[in-house]
Amino acid sequence: DGSYYFSGLAPAVALSSYTAIALSPTSLDYGYATGRQTADDAAAMALRHCSQMQSAARDCQLILQTSQQCTALAIRKTNANGGFWGAAWAGTGSGAAQTALTSCAEKSGGICELVYETCKTTP
Repeated sequence: DGSYYFSGLAPAVALSSYTAIALSPTSLDYGYATGRQTADDAAAMALRHCSQMQSAARDCQLILQTSQQCTALAIRKTNANGGFWGAAWAGTGSGAAQTALTSCAEKSGGICELVYETCKTTP
């Protein structure tokens, strides 16, 4: 059984298989799932949790899905109706975080906040 978090900066979580991140482009609400046994299960859980956030977003989209990788999400809210985001996966948590932050900053022209990061178990 995997773990998921609804908001805030999540601690690193060891993954057993699939991870997915869903995001609402209008509210920047997001949901995620880690350690799921199938890609479909991870996607469904991430989408469900995104739609259950404060704004009850109806436009959540799957933005990242991977297996056995470190993942990260960075956002920059510009107003109540959205902003910018960057998501990434990499072989290390710091690599995923840096790529997500850079992607978001390049799109927004400003400083973004890392709101989610998780990493695979390394042998």
